[in-house]
Amino acid sequence: MTRRTLLSSAGTNSPALQQSAAMVERARASIQTARTYTNPTFEFRAGHQTARPIATPGVPGLLQQYAVEQPIEIPAERRARIRVARLDLKGNEHQLAGVRLSVVAEVKRAFYNVLRRKEQVGYAKDNLALVGDLQRRVRVEVQTGEKGKLELTRADAEVARARAAVNSAEVELTNARSVLKAVMGTPLEENFEPQGGFGSQVQLASLKELRQQVLASHPALAEANARTSQTHANVEHERALRLPQTRFYGEYERQPDLSLFRLGVNVPLPLWDKREGPIAEATAEVNRAEAAARQRKLQLMAALDRAYDEYQIRDQQVAKEMPASSAKPDPLKVQVPAALLQSISIGTPQLQDIVTEQKVAARVETDASRLARIGSPVDGRITEVRVFEGQTVVKGQVLAMLHSNALSDTQFAFIKAFSREKLAEQAAARARLLVQSDVIGTAELQKREAEVLQTSTEVAALRAQLRGLGMSDQSIYQLEKQRKLNSDYPIVASISGTVIERKVTVGQVVQPGGEAFLVADLSSLWLVADVPEEHSASLYLGKTVVATVPALPGIKVKGSLSFVSPVVDPQTRTVRARMNLVNAQGTFKPDMLASMTFESRPHKGLTLPATAVVREESKDHVFVEVGTNEFRLREVELDGEVANRRAVVNGVSAQEKIVLDGAFHLNNKRKQDQLRGVLSAQSHRGRSSSAPDHCCGISDPAGLRH
Repeated sequence: MTRRTLLSSAGTNSPALQQSAAMVERARASIQTARTYTNPTFEFRAGHQTARPIATPGVPGLLQQYAVEQPIEIPAERRARIRVARLDLKGNEHQLAGVRLSVVAEVKRAFYNVLRRKEQVGYAKDNLALVGDLQRRVRVEVQTGEKGKLELTRADAEVARARAAVNSAEVELTNARSVLKAVMGTPLEENFEPQGGFGSQVQLASLKELRQQVLASHPALAEANARTSQTHANVEHERALRLPQTRFYGEYERQPDLSLFRLGVNVPLPLWDKREGPIAEATAEVNRAEAAARQRKLQLMAALDRAYDEYQIRDQQVAKEMPASSAKPDPLKVQVPAALLQSISIGTPQLQDIVTEQKVAARVETDASRLARIGSPVDGRITEVRVFEGQTVVKGQVLAMLHSNALSDTQFAFIKAFSREKLAEQAAARARLLVQSDVIGTAELQKREAEVLQTSTEVAALRAQLRGLGMSDQSIYQLEKQRKLNSDYPIVASISGTVIERKVTVGQVVQPGGEAFLVADLSSLWLVADVPEEHSASLYLGKTVVATVPALPGIKVKGSLSFVSPVVDPQTRTVRARMNLVNAQGTFKPDMLASMTFESRPHKGLTLPATAVVREESKDHVFVEVGTNEFRLREVELDGEVANRRAVVNGVSAQEKIVLDGAFHLNNKRKQDQLRGVLSAQSHRGRSSSAPDHCCGISDPAGLRH
């Protein structure tokens, strides 16, 4: 994984960034809250007035009173309140920028620390190989009698020390990888390998210029200034609250013998509470925020000075060590003899259309069109649970039973209304006969027909209510015939599938709209991926993709995109895409981690043949021509392989000549030259001095140079 990939993943999955982004959204909502006006208040009162036994009693009857009250906001207080909310949003936005800057710095620091630890492991292994070679040579001398056993004991001790150094370096590398995983905020592969180098030396500006840049653009200072401005605005808001909030009041009262209408204004008098305490608290908060801003500025300047001095010291150390290292032969260079020159091919990278593969993190989800959240339309208590998680159910199957008083009450009301309807129909029929016999008038018949219409409407309303509570037309018909109440209600499956979640137990009370079971048809699932914005241009409906699941090694599923989101997620800067995943055998399970691979859009770029690439320490290298018949091994960043060619991301230009074929043999020649140089230097130190070697602590035998 390259540094760019790690930074992109951290920007998407970091919990610290997600928390800061949520605070920004909360601040935006606070602005909307601050802009909202206070709602009016409506009062209604009614009662009965009776006459007292006095000379002039009042008129008895109904007494009614209506009142409306509307608070009138003070414009100054409203403006101050909105300004406080806007400054809070500004502070949270600066905080988000600061957190993003901190996450990037932590990821870079952890990334380069892993690279440094890998280099240390390589150095420790090289030292172990060198000490092991010397140990073998000492053992031969001991066996031939040229050396005593004490020298072999020393050699064994040096090998043990070198092996301990390798183990220590590998432990440090493991710790560095763990730190990188932690700062990423998302699970990484177990054996992931960061790819990249340390880059060229950075030339810093002067300390004065750096201080000016930090003071002008650092998010932490901008946040501190925004918080200070917010506290000032809060003081203005508290002062604005000293002004009395006026309330307009209107009242209408109707008595049996007269009516009254009143209009008024309620104005609180600030006699005792003049908000001196809240204003003093807000002023103290201003002093605290200003002090915190100054403290933050001092901390940033101190950190900048410390980092600048440390960089200068390190830079001077590197500069002092460079002449000594340049005097040594470059282990990455190789001089090609004429015999080997005929077996290699030299040329330049080619510019051509490149189609690379992009791999993004994905997850398995249930198909929303095959998912049912099943509940009860009536409130009641669960009396029986018939299915549990993992069981397969069919549409219409009873999942649980509940006892509902609301259902029985509605059934009882329906039976009563149905009986009244039948009684009213019979009364209307008798009235028609009596009208024909001229016993009663038509007014009585119309009255009884109105009663039939009223009861029929009531029955229809209750029948619709029973349907809404889940009763079928057949069950309602049985209720009409048998007049028997049934308060037991079955919760049935609305689709066929597997119970993946159960949220009820026996004795639990459920409410309408609550979720009791989650049933899903797992024969078809979704594979959902959040594709980074920079790769989303190559996505379209029907595009071929390949899915893999780490938990199911060796299984690759080829499919096409069934959905591509038309919008970009503003928080994660990703575009959601998904493919349908056939799961007839139940191999895949919801919430499994997966990956989605797809081809990018063709673009022009440099490519080189796969035979030009040399793998060293899990990194890609090529041999670049630096002189006549002289080449140097250089690390390059390459993309995926297409038609036996690798796309060049970074490390070599179109004008540079490289070894196109035979790089493997050339690298063997470089290693042989490097080994000969090491052995020659060891033999030279052994001949020139009989003292122990200062690197490994054992004598280098002069008689075994080959």
